[in-house]
Amino acid sequence: QQLARLLRDFVGMVMRRSVRDTMRILRRVELSMPQLVTLWFLRRSGTATISDISEHLNLSLAATSHLVDRLVVGGIVSRSEGVHDRRHKQVVLTEAGKDLLDEIELARVAELAQHLSTMPQPQLGVTIDALAEVLAFLRSTEDHGEEPTAGA
Repeated sequence: QQLARLLRDFVGMVMRRSVRDTMRILRRVELSMPQLVTLWFLRRSGTATISDISEHLNLSLAATSHLVDRLVVGGIVSRSEGVHDRRHKQVVLTEAGKDLLDEIELARVAELAQHLSTMPQPQLGVTIDALAEVLAFLRSTEDHGEEPTAGA
């Protein structure tokens, strides 16, 4: 129970610190949260059809198609005909989309990293070592199944 409580507090604090910067970027580029979830999904999958994205977001095909249209107009994703079936459009991140996700990732961690870097050195060293061990463990046991959806 202590672990769960500490994780809840830690994740909550990280989210509060990172959401402000993430939302600032989303407002600047006029992206919605489902569009951002789509970009993360495309980063992980590499390419996806409208149906894949629709299923991931738990949205209708029409709503998903409209969402992707807005991303295409913004130059954040590109859409092309499928290799085997021209009716199935393939959607991929553009360089601008990849750059945007990189910017969001940096913004999410920059403030926290800056704040933590002010810890006294012995504590900071222990924290870095512990985070590295936790990360290695999580990576070794990572489930490569479904990611959370926008509606979850």
